[in-house]
Amino acid sequence: MYESDSAMNEGAATATCDTNHLNALLRGELSAVDTYELALTRIDGNWAASKLQHVLDDHRRATAWLAERVRTFGGEPSENPGLWGAFASLVTESARLIGPATALAALKQGEQYGINEYEEALRNEDVDPECKDHIRTRLIPECQRHILELDHMMAPDEPKS
Repeated sequence: MYESDSAMNEGAATATCDTNHLNALLRGELSAVDTYELALTRIDGNWAASKLQHVLDDHRRATAWLAERVRTFGGEPSENPGLWGAFASLVTESARLIGPATALAALKQGEQYGINEYEEALRNEDVDPECKDHIRTRLIPECQRHILELDHMMAPDEPKS
């Protein structure tokens, strides 16, 4: 092992992170997974279902990554979305009664909420720099892309391909 490798391993072993904040982000992602799963049962059309499945898969990957980070820093990952999950499911179900555009708008609001939570994590001095880098370069851009996809799905007269 090179001396620099040893120093990096020691740094990794002593790195700390606010696992409570990571768990809050994890609960948000768990809520997103539950909400998109519910939306998939309510949205008609192969094109829409394909787009929503892609977003759901992104949220599942984010959930796995956050759970792994919580474990890495000695915490116990949350396993359910908590009160936010129940609220998100209620909003999605209520939106379904009104129509698909409202359901998609509710999903979009959830994505914006997620971006806000991730931006708050970037401001938290107790969140590990490696986690911040992943949030900045991967998770926030994914949420932004989800918003664009939802906007496209809600746009009238747009060709759906």
